[in-house]
Order: sequence, then structure tokens, then C-alpha cells
Amino acid sequence: MQVPWISPGMTRRASILALALAAGTLAGLAQGRDYRATVAALVAVESGGDCLRKGDHGRAVGCLQMWPCAVREANRLAGRRVWTLADRADQWEAQRMAVTLLRWQDLRTGGRLTDVELACRWRNPGGRVCAWYRAKVEKQLKKGRK
Repeated sequence: MQVPWISPGMTRRASILALALAAGTLAGLAQGRDYRATVAALVAVESGGDCLRKGDHGRAVGCLQMWPCAVREANRLAGRRVWTLADRADQWEAQRMAVTLLRWQDLRTGGRLTDVELACRWRNPGGRVCAWYRAKVEKQLKKGRK
């Protein structure tokens, strides 16, 4: 059976993610989770909204301070090459990549993470993050909700 949203070159993991997205069963989507506030908080924490900012000796670029490995991971999850390294400096494309990565983290954890915990996964996908980073994220999320 040919499924239109799954291409023959997709990896098994990307195919599963595509099916979950298409079926609407992805934990974050099923709960109606909106990633915009989380991404906005990350932009404020990481760069203050400066799309041209570079950090970590030039490896982290753009408003979300994305490393090349984040672009590779977003493309892997998308199942094809959607983004380039230059897209890190494009606010719209960087945010699209971030949503792709955050949705994957949400799926992996069964949708159990709070917005703060999900945002902290941006800094360290393994889950452990410094208290000062967590505090900055919490402050930005509270500011965004007012």
C-alpha cells in the first residue's frame, strides 16, 4: 500500500513520525499543544531575538543558537533534507526546525513534559539542564503568558 505522505527514501523512524503526524496521534497534537510560546521563550533566552547572533565560537547561529547537529536532526526527523545550515539565521525556518525537534521530544516522552521541561530539552535533549537556564526559561514563559 502506498501512503502519500511517506516517501520510499524515508527512514523507519521518520515514517513512524509521519504516520503519527498524519493520524493526529502525536502526543502534543492530540492534547492541542501549542509550541509557539515555548519557541518564543527559547528565542528570548538564546539570543534576545537577534537572528544574526553567533555563539560557541561560531558553531551556534541564529535566534535559537542552533548547532549544525540540530539542523541534521531536524532533517532526519522530517525524513528528507528540508533545511540547510544557512536556515539557522532565518527566524521563520529556525522556528520551524525548533517545532520539529520539540514535537519529537514531546513524542518520545509521551507528552508528559511541561513547557518548561520541553524548552530545557532544547539545551540538553537528555533532560538534565542547569538551574540558571531553567530559571531563564520559566521567566520568559511567565512573561509571555501575561
